[in-house]
Amino acid sequence: MRLPTLGFTALVLSSLILGLSTSGCSSLGISMGSNRQNREFVLENSWSRTTLANEFFGFRRLNRMQPLVLDTVIVQSNAIDGIVAFDRNTGGQLWRMNLENGVEGGAAAAGDRLYFGSSDGQFYCVNLLTGAPLWTFPVRAETLAAPTVEGNVVYFQSGADVAYALDAASGKQLWVYNRQVTTQLSIRATTRPVVNGDNVYVGFSDGFIVALKKRDGTLAWERKIGRGNRFFDVDATPVVEGDSVYVASFDGSLSSLNTDSGNLNWTVEQGAYVPVTLGKDRQNDRLYYSTTNGEILTLDKRSGKQLGAIKLK
Repeated sequence: MRLPTLGFTALVLSSLILGLSTSGCSSLGISMGSNRQNREFVLENSWSRTTLANEFFGFRRLNRMQPLVLDTVIVQSNAIDGIVAFDRNTGGQLWRMNLENGVEGGAAAAGDRLYFGSSDGQFYCVNLLTGAPLWTFPVRAETLAAPTVEGNVVYFQSGADVAYALDAASGKQLWVYNRQVTTQLSIRATTRPVVNGDNVYVGFSDGFIVALKKRDGTLAWERKIGRGNRFFDVDATPVVEGDSVYVASFDGSLSSLNTDSGNLNWTVEQGAYVPVTLGKDRQNDRLYYSTTNGEILTLDKRSGKQLGAIKLK
């Protein structure tokens, strides 16, 4: 049984989308004030649109897809009845695809193509500008995370703990990795596959992260990091930098692993649902970590040493 993750999403849009025009800050009303310690930042609504084909009066459904913002197009779905593409400047609808139970996981674009899995057990490739279907692939399970397109291959994971690699042009299956999971209870979510070098990194509901050879899907290494009392799931998308991959399980821990061997660099005994954020510029030796215990931790990414913590109320 997979449990919904209400309250753990980074962005929930229900059925509305906020559009920011390509004119940048001219579409944002920003008042800094004379006192720079008391800054006021005001967003002005450029446009808003519903993604629903019809009004929906049923129970509230989780919409986990973040808007896919491209040069001239914004793509957004809902968890009820479909996926829609809008003109980024005007909010005008470019196309709409009606799909039973919508698209929850998200989408990825490459060139003039859009790739996404839906809740109807199919994976789709459509024309980005027209929505015309180009090919479909039967998954026979819902898809709860966005795919990753690398070169001429699209990688994704189904809600049944199966990872796929498809030819991006034709939809032909290149390989499949079927995880034999026996977990009775898990969070209703999956990771987005991360491609780095020769490997594809994917987390599963049995608490394992695996590295698969991207050429044929064979197992390079696996490591269990989920050892919680409630949920073992690895639903936080792995983050790779250099020779380290940072990944967390829901109830277990955050781990830094060697990308080639899976050997443990360090671990912090707090779980998470969302991926870590790596520091930049002067903070490039740090990472930031939002835990399932309601804390935001600052860690030294080389050692895992805690440098700070904020408790969210």
